Amino acid sequence: MDKIVPDYVRIRTYMIGLIAASKGDALERIPTERELCKTFGTSRTTLRKALDQLETEGYLVRKPHFGTFINNEARSMVNFHTRRRKVVGVVLGNGELTFLPPSMMRVLSRVLEKLSAAECCGRLLPVNGNAGREFEFLLEHHQFDAFVFIEPPAALMACAGLIRAHRVPLAVSRVHDIEAADYCVFTDSFKSSFLTVKYLLGAGHRGILFLEDADMNPSVNERRKAGAMAAFAECGVPWDEKLWHCTLGFNAEKKIDDICEYGHEFTAVSSADTFYDVIREKFAARPEIPVVHVENTLADDAGDRFRIVRPSGEIGDALGELAVEIAARPFGSVPPRHLEIAFEVRYPQRKD
Repeated sequence: MDKIVPDYVRIRTYMIGLIAASKGDALERIPTERELCKTFGTSRTTLRKALDQLETEGYLVRKPHFGTFINNEARSMVNFHTRRRKVVGVVLGNGELTFLPPSMMRVLSRVLEKLSAAECCGRLLPVNGNAGREFEFLLEHHQFDAFVFIEPPAALMACAGLIRAHRVPLAVSRVHDIEAADYCVFTDSFKSSFLTVKYLLGAGHRGILFLEDADMNPSVNERRKAGAMAAFAECGVPWDEKLWHCTLGFNAEKKIDDICEYGHEFTAVSSADTFYDVIREKFAARPEIPVVHVENTLADDAGDRFRIVRPSGEIGDALGELAVEIAARPFGSVPPRHLEIAFEVRYPQRKD
């Protein structure tokens, strides 16, 4: 997936988040250019472009022979942080801020709304591919009262132990290996896949093509597959392994075309959430083949299409409330909590 956000813009956004969460000293020096290049995994040219822009905008002050310092007035100038507010770092997906589905943005908006209502300071943190190094930098140099991960991949969850070691609580959404997090709000991919496939089998479909997201956390697709296989077993229908494709990601349209040219017979498609629009367009010329997937909204514009609704607004509310609670109380004083958000199943109306 190509980057939409240039590296220097990502670094600038990240540095503003650090300024927001910094300790408020009158002359707080930022790390050296060499250290920052290592942290961000970028060249000195790219880093200097970001730092120059931050200096021009008034966030930083350079003092020859002494280093680069945070401009203390920048905090009040942008109203990012006050000493009376709790600071919560928020990371979306893999932190690259690219190709964000509406469901993730809905969760984010509700989380930030809950934080704001509780007078907490929510800081959106872009994270480079070297997430471990960047979180080490954040935890060593700046004070965060809690972190929130929204739909985190496995690589990001690998930082959970590091965050816990610094006695900073972490709340996550939509991670299925919930043992890695003390606070989790999730929906069950096994259950959603089971309900979808059981409906299709009950409607008479036997050959169901599964097009899943290759970029998804592997455990998510494993649970989706397990749910589909359980539905086949309950309905007494043989499972066809050839119709399970966990391949979408880069070049999704071409991959769908290639899969359809394999010659396998199928009468329905169960699609990945991220690529639903692409998949539906690909099968527009074959209206006899239903395409189903898990929805993220309760809008009633789906016609007679079968829907399993994942209420992302409720996920955002629950995640935001968890973040407020764990940020407001000392580390370890809030008991671990895993909240499962139930699906809403909507079947198509029968046509006379």
